[in-house]
Amino acid sequence: MSIEGLKSNKFIKRIMLLFTQGLSAKALALSLSMGIFIGVIPIWGVTNFILPIIAIRFRLNIAIMGAVTYLAIPLQLFLWKDFIRLGEYVIGTEHTLLSVDAIREAFQKSFFQALHDLWMEVLCGLSGWIILGSPVTLLLFALFWILFRLVIKEKKYS
Repeated sequence: MSIEGLKSNKFIKRIMLLFTQGLSAKALALSLSMGIFIGVIPIWGVTNFILPIIAIRFRLNIAIMGAVTYLAIPLQLFLWKDFIRLGEYVIGTEHTLLSVDAIREAFQKSFFQALHDLWMEVLCGLSGWIILGSPVTLLLFALFWILFRLVIKEKKYS
């Protein structure tokens, strides 16, 4: 289906109107790309706190960001170990607690050492997420911006 075909579809028009009211193509592209970026953060549950802060701070569409964040959950589940391993490679440590059994065993040996090791896993995951996610988010933003400029007619104010 061509872009002109998408523009003429009534269902697509209604959905686009719902999500695009008052937003430019740039704001929509930024909302989508940031929603994906936040959605794949390798720490479960943090997205619910980060999402509204970023949406309000940058005046983005929180509905789009929330929807995209929840759609990105399978990608988050798929990538969390890879983010941790990339962070471990960059930081120069070895992975230790990537399974439930390993975590349980670590807590049985030493509670505080297990907390330290888990904290290192979190730091490694965040490092990998920022290192890989930042350029991917910029690329997605550029692609979405081009797409939305083609699909959405922006209002010209003179």
